[in-house]
Amino acid sequence: MVLLAEDDVDLRRLIAIHLTRGGMQVTQVCDGVELHDYLVNCRTNASMPCPDVVVSDVEMPNETGPQALARVHDVGSPVVLMTAAPDRIGPEAASQLGVVAIVSKPFELKSLVRTIRNAIKR
Repeated sequence: MVLLAEDDVDLRRLIAIHLTRGGMQVTQVCDGVELHDYLVNCRTNASMPCPDVVVSDVEMPNETGPQALARVHDVGSPVVLMTAAPDRIGPEAASQLGVVAIVSKPFELKSLVRTIRNAIKR
């Protein structure tokens, strides 16, 4: 299962459609707060599947993707970050968050799907 955190509704839906067409199950959240809450709750609630990979936008309202991931402490899944400013995330910080790939916006959807598939294989 892919946990997708993106505040842009249209982009989030478009990504989810492509992932679903690629045979993946997708759970969508709209900001860092929902991302954090989902990751915490899936560990204690058997009816909520924990993700095989987390795909998160960096800049979101209420809480950024990296802030939400840092509050979880151990995400337990590989993380793919999407951002228009990839240089804002240092390699050490990315490593601590479990980031396996940073995808620069704008991106090709096929490339993003390929990156997510590779993250799941890890």
